[in-house]
Amino acid sequence: MNKALQLLTFMLLISATIFAQAGKLRKADKLFARYNYTDAAKIYEKLVTKVEYAMPASKKLAQSYKQLGQYKKASQWYQKAIELDAKIDPEFVYEYALMLRSNENYEESAKWMAKFHQLKAGDSRGAEYSNNTNFVTKQRSKPVRFSIKNLDINTTYSDFGSTYYGTDKAIFTSARADVGAIKRTYVWNNQPFLNLYKSKRDKGTGDLSDVVIWDKKLNSKFHDGPGAFTPDLKRLYFTRNNYFKKKARKSKEGINKLKIYFSELKDTNYVNVQELSVNNNEYSVGHPCVSPDGKKLYFASDMPGGIGGTDIWMADIAADGNIGKPVNMGNVINTEGNEMFPYVHRNGMLFFASNGHVGFGGLDIFVSLGKDGNYKKVENVGAPVNGPMDDFAFIMNEFQTQGYFSSNREGGHGDDDIYSFQLLRPFDKGLIVKGTATDKNTHAVLPGTKVRLLDVDGLALKDTVADANGKYEFEVEEELDYKMKGTLDNFSDGNNTFTTKNLDGKKEVTCDLELEQPGFNLYGIVTDRKTKAAIETVSVIITDETGKEVINTMTPATGDFSKILSDAKLNDKLDYTIKLVKPGYFPKTLKFSKVLTTPGQVSLHTELDLAMDKMESGTDLMKAFNIEPIYFDLDKFFIRKDAATTLDKIVQILKEYPTMELDLGSHTDCRETKGYNRTLSTNRYKSTKQYLASRTKNGNKRMSGKGYGETQLVNDCPCEPDNKSGCSEEQHQMNRRTEFKIRKL
Repeated sequence: MNKALQLLTFMLLISATIFAQAGKLRKADKLFARYNYTDAAKIYEKLVTKVEYAMPASKKLAQSYKQLGQYKKASQWYQKAIELDAKIDPEFVYEYALMLRSNENYEESAKWMAKFHQLKAGDSRGAEYSNNTNFVTKQRSKPVRFSIKNLDINTTYSDFGSTYYGTDKAIFTSARADVGAIKRTYVWNNQPFLNLYKSKRDKGTGDLSDVVIWDKKLNSKFHDGPGAFTPDLKRLYFTRNNYFKKKARKSKEGINKLKIYFSELKDTNYVNVQELSVNNNEYSVGHPCVSPDGKKLYFASDMPGGIGGTDIWMADIAADGNIGKPVNMGNVINTEGNEMFPYVHRNGMLFFASNGHVGFGGLDIFVSLGKDGNYKKVENVGAPVNGPMDDFAFIMNEFQTQGYFSSNREGGHGDDDIYSFQLLRPFDKGLIVKGTATDKNTHAVLPGTKVRLLDVDGLALKDTVADANGKYEFEVEEELDYKMKGTLDNFSDGNNTFTTKNLDGKKEVTCDLELEQPGFNLYGIVTDRKTKAAIETVSVIITDETGKEVINTMTPATGDFSKILSDAKLNDKLDYTIKLVKPGYFPKTLKFSKVLTTPGQVSLHTELDLAMDKMESGTDLMKAFNIEPIYFDLDKFFIRKDAATTLDKIVQILKEYPTMELDLGSHTDCRETKGYNRTLSTNRYKSTKQYLASRTKNGNKRMSGKGYGETQLVNDCPCEPDNKSGCSEEQHQMNRRTEFKIRKL
């Protein structure tokens, strides 16, 4: 064989090998996308040895092992993937940091959490971890709240998600292949599909026994469970794959999502399975929980409008069993990560699992001690319920003495196991801290003082307002150190600390606050121009003449903001630039200058126009953003340099508001005939639209308009009936223009 033929044969062999390896990667990626992590991992294991596929295969192999619960292997491949990819995705870094926590490598995890926070500074998870670097140490130093027990009913398969059923029974979800269960294997982990099971419950010890399959007719050939009952047991809500009336449906990506169904109690059976209206083929809805009064349904979903991957949502339950419009539980509960398995106790406490709030690793169980949807702070329930692996599906009896949770921690029977717990200390806080807010100099009480309770690290826990006598109080937890802060207009903040350690049975602690009236205070209120109502979540940035920030804040529901000018003196001059920004409103930039001649409050809203204009259809874009119309030369329709500068500003506005649509109106002066001017103005409209559309995404669809000829003159310069005018060229120029109005936001 000659050398040329040898070389060609060699190249063909290389090409065949490359194509074969690429085909394997595509096959593995397809298995991964369909949740078949077991088979996908086998292929990725072979591909990681190939240089050209090492990086993508390592990333997917790491995530496959994570989904399979093999966290040690996952951690190794996360590390390898990060070493191979210099431009690694921040979310991948966060997953790696969690894997390190799941392997109890907290010191190394902290480094990668810091890296994640650096890469994605606006993400609440990175900020929360950065503010709680000593979380594990603090948690382990707290008094133990639980004693836990792995239950005998667990199998080598996945068992989780217990729910109370009456006074002495429970239902739970399991992959066990018992007699009566449909024996099919789930590709994710090669275990049987999940079904609902029923067991007897010992109310004292919490032990479960006499396990039987829940209902052969209700359990389908796909996943069924977990479930939740209404208080009267007349209705069961449960999770199931998108399978209804013997037909499975998939999303556009080919994925069979989760949905919530409900069935009604008839005689002794639950029948008439119905699908909730909130379900959708394109996202999952699951993990139902019914409120103790039976009026609300809590659930987990990755539906649009959420904060992270999976969020906790809440909706009213209608008389027919369906639910109303879902409401996201907000960023106190939900993070950019995953929140799931909600459970609401009869006293209003919300328990849920999350990998977004600071935890020991994997999913941890959290509680918010609010009530009626008013949840202001989330707490990790602590060890030993939470550990480095996944802990979830927490429920508790009405007396706060006993309950259940699920975990895939080491030492169990197999995969996920159900654990019972005895509660050694209730979550309700019977300890009270009381105090009085007073003027430091006059000792007068200060009604209306805003009082904030903080932990020892400065994290806000609760807020209240002092009453007419300056009094306030909070419920607090024992064996902790706290901080207290008081704020009041025209006063400097008052600060104090107290402890609930070593109280020897006392149920009340005192912590007073003293506030001092300063010399000068900057204050303002932002309102809606049309409704006159205060506007919340307005970004207020005030800088001085050097560019230094004086205020950078977000307005609360009262629409106000303030700043004590601690360094200001009489006859000082204030020179500020004030910027107000809120989505849905036109941004505003103002200049403020004032000489301080009298101590006290400088009320910006009385000296400046802090009212904001809401963006509405028909609004003049030029006036709202302080932009001049664009002008044209006589008998011309090309875009002048000065007009291009203005249009570039409009392009930037369209980028900042990607759903905004404009209506363009082009005009001429009165000279020439009406027909000529209509054609000329139409050409001016077209050239304006072409300039904007060519520089804006979906530009042609976002702009419409017309040429109006000489019909809308801005000054008294008509030419009829003899087509002549005595106006100056400058006056005619004002009419040769294109104007812009907002057609749609």
